[in-house]
Amino acid sequence: MDHFDLGRLTDFDFEVLCQDILQETLSLPFEIFTPGPDGGIDLRYFFNKENKIIAQCKHWPKSTRGTLISKLKKEELPKVRAQDPDRYILITTCPLTPGSKDKIMEAFDPYIKNPSDIIGLSEIVSLLGRRSDIVRRHLRLWLSSSSVFQTLLSKGVLLRSSFLREEIEEATLTYVENPSLRRAQDLLQERNVCIISGLPGIGKTTLSHILAIQAMQEGYEIIEISENINEVYDTWDEEAPQLYLYDDFLGQTSAHEKLGKNEDSRILKTLSRVSRAHNKKFVLTTRDYILEQAKLQYEPVARFDFDPWKSLVNLADYAPSIRAKILYNHVYFSSLDLAGKRQFSERESYLRIINHRGFNPRLVTTAIDLFRLTSLDPHVTPAKFVLENLENPTRLWEHIVAEQLDEASVHLLEIMLTIQPCLLNMLKDAYFRYRSVLGATSSPLDFRRSLKVLENSMVTIGQDRGRESTVAYHNPSIRDYMGARIRGERQILVNLVKSASTLREYANVRVLIETPEGQSFKNDRELKSACLERLDHFSNPDSSEEASYTAMILAERIKLSDIFVDPGMLEHGLALLDSGEYIGRWDDPENLVELVNAIFKSKHDFMEKYLAKVTLGATKFIADDMSDWDNATYAESMLQQIVAPIPREVTEYVDLTIAELIDRAFSEAEDGEYDYAIPEMLEYARQNGIHTYDDAAARGLAEQVSSDKVGSFSRLSSGGASKSSEAAQINQIFSTLRDI
Repeated sequence: MDHFDLGRLTDFDFEVLCQDILQETLSLPFEIFTPGPDGGIDLRYFFNKENKIIAQCKHWPKSTRGTLISKLKKEELPKVRAQDPDRYILITTCPLTPGSKDKIMEAFDPYIKNPSDIIGLSEIVSLLGRRSDIVRRHLRLWLSSSSVFQTLLSKGVLLRSSFLREEIEEATLTYVENPSLRRAQDLLQERNVCIISGLPGIGKTTLSHILAIQAMQEGYEIIEISENINEVYDTWDEEAPQLYLYDDFLGQTSAHEKLGKNEDSRILKTLSRVSRAHNKKFVLTTRDYILEQAKLQYEPVARFDFDPWKSLVNLADYAPSIRAKILYNHVYFSSLDLAGKRQFSERESYLRIINHRGFNPRLVTTAIDLFRLTSLDPHVTPAKFVLENLENPTRLWEHIVAEQLDEASVHLLEIMLTIQPCLLNMLKDAYFRYRSVLGATSSPLDFRRSLKVLENSMVTIGQDRGRESTVAYHNPSIRDYMGARIRGERQILVNLVKSASTLREYANVRVLIETPEGQSFKNDRELKSACLERLDHFSNPDSSEEASYTAMILAERIKLSDIFVDPGMLEHGLALLDSGEYIGRWDDPENLVELVNAIFKSKHDFMEKYLAKVTLGATKFIADDMSDWDNATYAESMLQQIVAPIPREVTEYVDLTIAELIDRAFSEAEDGEYDYAIPEMLEYARQNGIHTYDDAAARGLAEQVSSDKVGSFSRLSSGGASKSSEAAQINQIFSTLRDI
């Protein structure tokens, strides 16, 4: 029989569950009551004065039987006598024995009619084991069941990342079902793909975790994508049901963060492939404004119709009662002391928070979690602290960084902006380089101490199975804050540039300088000199392995010259362009795309003379290997990212090669040799008007495979809510904190 960890329910969850149990088992309507001067009533059935049933719900899973009986006699019995009901029912999460039931029944005579009106933990679990319909109506109850929880804690292949497992477990404690869940479930059921978009902190990642745990119950393996879309193909198993999770798939602050290296076309191709698969699902999250930004900057994204797969999470999904439950859950399961939790039961406190124009689940939970670390004023209550941080979200991180962290810890946060998420040893090396540039001495012990100070508040440390620990900012709002803070600090930008050991680290700083805030330093000689020195360093094969990325370095030189409006910075680059030696040993098509686009967008008129020659050389390089469908579509996706006109000879060659690949694949399919990409080819041919092969049998084969879907991704039904008004329900929710 399934077991349920009822300790994972809040007091309010338990009252709503008890209401549902009584209504289902007795076939009578019960009301939930807010504690008041009459007391003694949690649930009531009232037909007339002569036919009144009251019930009390005691969610005391950690109490002993002796403590329960003592409190019932001392505190609850007088209330029951005052109510004088015809029948009294006690429901408790405290384990009971026949002897303890006899003592309770004796004390509450004549109100308890028989032992079955005393419902203890074992009776609740037994009933729930028989009534899956009740369980499915209560999301957190379902998530607490042993079958679900053991799946979550499994050390098998269901979750590769222990860090993800911890995040999902945390989500099961505090998640509140809202309309966005139903929309996402429908998309995943119908299309296999769900792109969850919305504002930062609105609950996109939490929703993706709830979808993941539901999929695990259906037998799906959960694969977290942490670096790039190649991880999908590295883990793809044709036979196994798999759900891929890709959080912030377009980046956390800008589309360039993830799509600058060809992710766009590969992601779109993968989405199409998953949508046709019979045993695969894909859940992705992104900030909505970054998706719109990507559409403006990347042609493949602009042409792609995301709407059928997109599920927007917005504040409209969070009615006041939903917001109330979100706040309540985070308070209930927080590390606040009992006095701090009880302060949220004050009507003015919780109403001002849940009705605040800037209500945001992430800000709420972050403020609650960090209250002890940041609030030094004894007159500031936890509720007031949450409200203050809704008014000024940056205040929370500013206070920690400016007032509470030592210099070494701040330096660790700063260098992380150029490299995170990253492996622990990579961060350690970057930290030592940065501290060296600053003239500060550091030891491994200093690094460990700084990491310890920041862990669980500003940074997280996770470990994928078989891999080194990965370090990242605790949540995207910290990255937002650090980016805004550093963009306006010239000396920090200089020091970060000087400490960069890879082109990736350097480019991440250059992006900050390109922002409006950073542009205020375009005449700064020290910053300009530091950037140029780094690029010269990367260009020198005797000092840096990055020198083999010739095209990428040249693209960065062009961008730097545009930032500082100094054509003299291109002297070395022009020599490479003149000689035609602008493709390095390690350069890939993505780097060539960056180079062509940098030349095309350059502010210097003299760069125009290089455009046609470099575009021809780069596009021929990109289209050099189109021997199979994957290579051909990859090459085409790269060409689509080039903003300069592409030579006609190249486009004709690419179009002809792709048409030949499609023709050959369908011909082979007719002979019984089936290519997995045939459905994708058919769609490509339809969209691009290719008619080189139009065999009805091959089309039928492709369509048959495309329509083969898994049809049982279940959806939890909503229910169990009180029929009272929303205002009364909110009052009831927080009233349970008074007696916590």
